[in-house]
Amino acid sequence: PKPAPAPAQENVLYAIQVASFALQSDSDRMVDELRRKGYGSVYQTSEEVGGIGIRYRVKVGDFRERNQAATHLKRLREEEGLMDAYIFQRK
Repeated sequence: PKPAPAPAQENVLYAIQVASFALQSDSDRMVDELRRKGYGSVYQTSEEVGGIGIRYRVKVGDFRERNQAATHLKRLREEEGLMDAYIFQRK
């Protein structure tokens, strides 16, 4: 018999991590700048990174479809020069 297909991931969301900073003030500044430029759903998180300490990460989105995130990622790279930005899957 064929294996059962994987269940559909209905609640999967995508977002883009734009940057990661050691200083919250740098992260705050980037969040403000991206919001002024019209990027929606810009926010920051703080996360403990082993061996490094707390990092303040700037993120954009909650996109229901990966292609929506990819469109925004392309814009962030081309217009803002954020070449290290990447898409990640939220749970």
